[in-house]
Amino acid sequence: MCGALYRSNVGVDFVFPESTNLSAYRVILVPPLYVASDAVLAKLVDYVKGGGNLVLSFKSGFCNEYSTVRWEMAPGLCATRRVCTIRSFRHCSGRWR
Repeated sequence: MCGALYRSNVGVDFVFPESTNLSAYRVILVPPLYVASDAVLAKLVDYVKGGGNLVLSFKSGFCNEYSTVRWEMAPGLCATRRVCTIRSFRHCSGRWR
């Protein structure tokens, strides 16, 4: 995700879980956020409810902060505003182009 933005000469900011004002961003791209606390996911959900646009990548929200797989369908708490959910994972042979 970052590589594609870099090659396209798109400037980005890095936003950390401690960030308090996500509303300053029109779009937030979340790289693989495999391990995330409920508090971090709730902050992302609040951002979307406030009108923000969120793009979650593969396996984001899959585990809690203790690296325990969530009972909820991925992406965990963020699935409350989902467009799609992840039902299974599969290895793809070959390269994506």
